[in-house]
Amino acid sequence: MCRRFDVPYDAAAEGDPWSSGGWYRAKEVVPPGPLLEPWSPLFRSIGFRGFFRLVGVMTPTGPVVTGADADWPSDAVPLDRTAEFLQHLAA
Repeated sequence: MCRRFDVPYDAAAEGDPWSSGGWYRAKEVVPPGPLLEPWSPLFRSIGFRGFFRLVGVMTPTGPVVTGADADWPSDAVPLDRTAEFLQHLAA
């Protein structure tokens, strides 16, 4: 999924650890961030509201994502779109 959004990803990358997360609301990410913003159109299209966090490492060429997690209130993903949401995240 990271590659789809031009976000550098390598689960085996090594370097100094970092993390970046934000709350996705109806029309904004709080706080905004360069690696978080590319996910906004996907999350908006499926109605996702919640916290999304990327973790990774700093490499000589810049930040690289090694993983991600999300947390959302039970009413944040419309019930009839939960499967679609999970499929988009897994793609």
